[in-house]
Amino acid sequence: MSNELTELRAEFRRVANELKRMALMIASADLASLLIFALISFFVLDYLGHFPFFMRLVIMLGILVSLIYYFKRKHLQNCVRTYSEEEASLIVEKHFPEFRSRAISTLQFSQGEMGKQVSPQLVQGMMGQTFAMSTGLRFSDAIDKTFFKKNIKKLFIAMALLMATIILAPNAFGVFCQRLITQVKYPTKTKFVEINYPDYVIEGEIFSVEILVEGEIPPGGTLILENEGDDVNYELEKGDKAGVFQCEIPSVLNPIKFLYKLGDYKSEIHSVSLHKRPRIADLKVHVEPPAYTGLTAYTENSGNLQVPQGSKISFEFKSSKNIEYLKLTRRDESAMVFTGQGTSWTMETVANSSLTYSFKMLDELGLESVKLPQFRLKVKVDQKAVIRLIEPQTIYELSPLSKMRIEAQVDDDYGLEKIVVQYKISENSDFADELQTWEEWGSVTDIENNSYLLKKLWDNKKLELKKGQSLSIRLMALDNSPKKHESYSDELTIPIISVRELKARLAGDFLNTIEPVEDILLKLNDVKRKTDRLGEK
Repeated sequence: MSNELTELRAEFRRVANELKRMALMIASADLASLLIFALISFFVLDYLGHFPFFMRLVIMLGILVSLIYYFKRKHLQNCVRTYSEEEASLIVEKHFPEFRSRAISTLQFSQGEMGKQVSPQLVQGMMGQTFAMSTGLRFSDAIDKTFFKKNIKKLFIAMALLMATIILAPNAFGVFCQRLITQVKYPTKTKFVEINYPDYVIEGEIFSVEILVEGEIPPGGTLILENEGDDVNYELEKGDKAGVFQCEIPSVLNPIKFLYKLGDYKSEIHSVSLHKRPRIADLKVHVEPPAYTGLTAYTENSGNLQVPQGSKISFEFKSSKNIEYLKLTRRDESAMVFTGQGTSWTMETVANSSLTYSFKMLDELGLESVKLPQFRLKVKVDQKAVIRLIEPQTIYELSPLSKMRIEAQVDDDYGLEKIVVQYKISENSDFADELQTWEEWGSVTDIENNSYLLKKLWDNKKLELKKGQSLSIRLMALDNSPKKHESYSDELTIPIISVRELKARLAGDFLNTIEPVEDILLKLNDVKRKTDRLGEK
């Protein structure tokens, strides 16, 4: 009896171990088929989408995590579960209902779990029946293999799909396997050869791309410019040579990221940095006028200015970026070079003539400035003083003893150094007039402003003039500029007559200007009568 019991228990242990092994096999087949399906799906998506390496890594981790989660939820408990002999006997009894609980009862009674009311002879008889019924039975048939067969079938289907994929696209699938750990590309009918584009793009200027392909040459392609989530497509047009495609992107304002598609070839993303040409960030011009002008130094915040001739000009220039050199260029193509470094540059010169100018810069990348504005430096040339004679306006004759008032307004740009009253006496002879020189009658030198009102009383007595001579008078003004500009008033030429002739002429002029006394009285009486009439009203 003990040997038969031992064999029975051993059979149940084998069933328990087989149950655990079956659970492991089911889990393995299920996970293997899911993994194959996932890899095939991943391959198809990657082949169509050409995912970057980071995205592929994320997808692989996602597949792995999903499989682990699926295994934990569905198979982990069955795989780690250890079946007891009693649980195995219940499974056997479920498959062989003729036992009618004899198997589990035999195990329990063999462990001494017999109640007081149970007859030992009955137990022995029941155990004997169990041993007899188990003879020739395969307890392993009690294990349900439905799920195992189902998962094995699914595994075979997955493997068949995998083999079909490898047969249909051997090169592509081989590359896919490499792409799981590297960054290789899928083979295409259109083969990429080379791409040419500048190392950087210049802000606001055209960016050109040239691509060379071979193999199956498509009629055209597309360049996709990434622009902050809003992609812009440009057409790739065929060039003059076979397999060459070109594209121009106008007026680039931001760094570029682009990829292109030609036939079945899709490129990786190309990144191009953006650089700006040097520009004027700030311009200050310090002006120090010549000392004689009396003007104080000042600063202009613009390149357009007007300065007195001879002013000392100091340029303070700020560029928008670090530059290698800076020049001031003129229309005659001559240039003046600034000194400095980085973004701060200076230059000094003297403004002797007006000029139109601009600037030329070169940065560390070799980019020159373009389309900089033209500036105008206008030099104000010092002008001669202006003399306006106020008195006398017109004089017809003077006697040797006459006096007259001389009054004149003299104005200059910046300052007056001297005002001189000049004269010359001439006979009635052209040859004698040419030999006459101007003499100084009087002068003014203590002049503080650039405007002066001259008032003098002219007296002929000092000159000892004679009847028949001519007296010429003029004013000369000398400004305070280094060139000492001289300016002259119009000449007054006055004939000299005798005192008697002058008196007679003046008396005649006086009589001609007054009315007879009778006419004056008549007019007064008429005015009085009109006034009286007004009073009566």
